[in-house]
Amino acid sequence: MKKIRIWRIGLTVVLLMTRTACSTGASKDVKYVDIYYIVKDAFLTDQGYTDEMAKYMAQDVFNRTNIYKAYRIEQRGIKKPLNIDFSLKEISQKKQGDKVSVYMTYSAFIYDADHKLIGGAKDVQIIFIAQIKDNGWYIVQKEETA
Repeated sequence: MKKIRIWRIGLTVVLLMTRTACSTGASKDVKYVDIYYIVKDAFLTDQGYTDEMAKYMAQDVFNRTNIYKAYRIEQRGIKKPLNIDFSLKEISQKKQGDKVSVYMTYSAFIYDADHKLIGGAKDVQIIFIAQIKDNGWYIVQKEETA
C-alpha cells in the first residue's frame, strides 16, 4: 500500500513538472527585432524626423506613422499642448529572409489644449517591416488596415 502511494505521489510530481516545463516553453514567441520603443516614439514625437530616428526608420514610414503628421496638427492650427491617450501592443513577429514583419495594434485618441477630441483610432492593426542589417535593423515599410 505504501509503495502504491509513493508511486502515485512521484508520478503526480513528474506530470506537474512536465506540464509546467512544456507550457512555459511553448508560450514564448520568437523576437527577431525589438522595435517597440522606436515605433512608439515615431507615433508620439513632436520633434519631427530627427537624425536619431533616421538611424532606425525610413522618413516616409515616419511621416505615415507620426500623429502630428498624420493628423496635420500644424496645418490645422490645433491648440497645443496636445493630450494623447496612446497604447501600442506587439502581437508577433515573422521572419522571411532578411526581413521581419512585426505585427502590432495601436489605439490613439488626440485631444487639444481645451480637451476637445481631434481624432483617434482604436485597435488598429499595423505591420512594420524591419530589414536586418549587419549592425541591427531598419524599418523600411508600414502597412495599416483602414
